[in-house]
Amino acid sequence: MTQSTKIHTPFSPPILEGWISMENVDKINKYLDNLNKDKQKIKDQDNGPHLAGDITQETDVHDFLNQDNTLMEELMGYLKDLIDHSYVNPPNVKKVNIGQFWSVSQYGGDYNPLHMHSGDVSFVFYTKVPDLTKEYEKEKHRYIKNKKFQSGDILFAYGGYTPFSGYQRIFKPEVGKLLMFPAYLGHAVYPFKDKKQERRSFSGNISFELFDKNAI
Repeated sequence: MTQSTKIHTPFSPPILEGWISMENVDKINKYLDNLNKDKQKIKDQDNGPHLAGDITQETDVHDFLNQDNTLMEELMGYLKDLIDHSYVNPPNVKKVNIGQFWSVSQYGGDYNPLHMHSGDVSFVFYTKVPDLTKEYEKEKHRYIKNKKFQSGDILFAYGGYTPFSGYQRIFKPEVGKLLMFPAYLGHAVYPFKDKKQERRSFSGNISFELFDKNAI
């Protein structure tokens, strides 16, 4: 298992927490920054109609994976970690395919409601995170002191509330943080208020087959 990997199982379906290298964070940020200069390309690669929520900009960036395989190598390493954790006798995988890969540029007021993805495994990692310190300070005075979420957090949910059983897990975005999870796992993104700051993330859906169909 990768040294930086953590596996969270708050309600059985696992959520992997890892880190994308800063080298790849910088490369994919530069790729999108250059893409943003070409208005026609941004229009052609607009992925907004497929998004569950209301987001300022969502762009198909699958072409990046064809230009640089180091990010793919990192993602496949974490996928192996997730599979190894999930099976008593971990099978090998074949025909791995990232069917969709897109960027999300979120600004104040943008949100993504509870939704699921297609494929077998989905992931999200963050390459720009706004400084929401002032919003957090205001929230301390306006909401209950022990509330579990803050502006801009991502929420995972499975099942419903029952005694002695968790049904939610919340993560705070950080630059480089990767979250990988079963595609059927519901998740949502809380909005923040600052319309001048960008929270940039990249997400994808992975499909694959297993060599050993009898693995448990």
